[in-house]
Amino acid sequence: MVHLAAIVSILWVGLALFLYFPRLFQSEPIVPHDSLEMIAVVLTPVLIIWGYVGLIFIKRVNELQVSLLQSQIDNLRDELARPGDEKIDQQKTIEKPEIVDTKPLIASRTVVARAIDFADDDNDTEAFAALDSVSDDQDIRQLLDLSMKVLQALAKANHTIETMPVDFAPPDDWCQLSPEATRQALKTLGTVGTPEQRASVQEIFGQDAALKTLSDDFINACLDLINRFTGDANNDEINAFANSRTIRACILLQNAIGKTGEAG
Repeated sequence: MVHLAAIVSILWVGLALFLYFPRLFQSEPIVPHDSLEMIAVVLTPVLIIWGYVGLIFIKRVNELQVSLLQSQIDNLRDELARPGDEKIDQQKTIEKPEIVDTKPLIASRTVVARAIDFADDDNDTEAFAALDSVSDDQDIRQLLDLSMKVLQALAKANHTIETMPVDFAPPDDWCQLSPEATRQALKTLGTVGTPEQRASVQEIFGQDAALKTLSDDFINACLDLINRFTGDANNDEINAFANSRTIRACILLQNAIGKTGEAG
């Protein structure tokens, strides 16, 4: 497509030079013109061609993102469908948190944070191993499913969560929330996305009843994990957790539509 656009652009510029710059060809102008008309006629088709190429490129990138998310969902479901004795038993070698939470995490905080960030690509074995390690935790498994659906909805609207700007509170503020944080308290953790991006997300998730329900269920599931995860977590664990795709999406949705239907 890029090659074709380049060829068409070159051919058009050549034709325009022949029509509007006769001195290059030692002839009289075939088409009379003034400067502004010449600029408009020459540049407009070129801009249209490359604008169309840019739109196709953006569409393909978004399709690849949705395809990758769907692939990760399928891989996760395959792992969950495997008999328990066939799963990789990594819990025996994973360091457990030193503190006793209300509902202990099934794996170390490092592994949980890696799991909820999902895989960067199909070769990200570390992420898939982390997903397998937490697959027996029903609450985290439900959160992962909700997170995938939210990330897919964002990707379809041309929002890529990992590229959005973030302004998070320091780790100590996250730790102080546990173990009884509420959705209202999530506002103290910072912001994700630009005002324009948050307005777009509010329009997408706030006006569609199904997406609004999805976002509410997702934020509540994230809140449960935040209460289990933070507490005595160290700074590195909090930073990895906060910057995961799942928690970024949670804070983004809370920023965008948190004023409606808050629970707790």
